[in-house]
Amino acid sequence: MIRQTYADHTYIADPHTAVGLCVANEHLDETVPMVCLATAHPAKFDDVMKTALPEVVVSHPILEALRDLPTRKHNLGADVEAIKALIQEV
Repeated sequence: MIRQTYADHTYIADPHTAVGLCVANEHLDETVPMVCLATAHPAKFDDVMKTALPEVVVSHPILEALRDLPTRKHNLGADVEAIKALIQEV
């Protein structure tokens, strides 16, 4: 669907949006308007985009700036107060 959308509309759909487009196509009815919203930037899915559209370079300057930064992870339980405290801390 990523490849087909690009070929038909010169639009680079991210993988999540492509799934939505597939489902939308299955339920098309010319008497009912269909709206499909993009859900993410394709540059977030580097490997998928290189496979789907190897001839197209997909990037975003903000994502490029973040690429080499260290990953931060926090394991929290299902505790609203712990989540609030982490948000305030970070």
